[in-house]
Amino acid sequence: LKQSLRDLLEMRLQISGRISRLALLEFNHQTRQRFPREGGMAQLDAGSPAHELDEFRHGVALLRPSGTTNIGNALHAAANLLYQHGRTGNEKRIVLVSDGADWSPKGETGSGEVVYAVQEPVSLMAHLHRDMGIRFTAIGIGTEELFRRRGTYEPTPAVVPNHALLEELVKVGGGDPTTVGGLDILEDYFSGLAG
Repeated sequence: LKQSLRDLLEMRLQISGRISRLALLEFNHQTRQRFPREGGMAQLDAGSPAHELDEFRHGVALLRPSGTTNIGNALHAAANLLYQHGRTGNEKRIVLVSDGADWSPKGETGSGEVVYAVQEPVSLMAHLHRDMGIRFTAIGIGTEELFRRRGTYEPTPAVVPNHALLEELVKVGGGDPTTVGGLDILEDYFSGLAG
């Protein structure tokens, strides 16, 4: 992921005049903005000041996998950025890179409950796509098979990669389901996004 983001920056540095704004968020049980540090969104291209480029590189270097995941909070934070700092005429898109762990579908047992949207990311993403025009792309990294090869203990289901959530989010968020799959598509996706 870090290398793909560095490559995205290098490609953006070859382009000028096309306004693309972005922000970089890291999430586990909480969401932190890694770029721009002062909040909001920034334009990265050939005309960007050196300090902004260094700040993006530093934000990428700070990314670390840790703890549980709360995808609902991450979607909410990203949508707030797009709402507050997006530009008219620009496409609004959230790109989520995750293993999808720490989620299980509610099924029939969830009916009749009052659930906050950030606790039910599929409903939240459906709302964001329908009412705010935000498109969603997920890049699913890790697989259950690879995860289980790493250890001899029986992990709790909450830490095992699960792309089912990502696939549901893509379905309701107007995204491209081919980007759910693994690390092999990271480089291709981010180079296309940069262009």
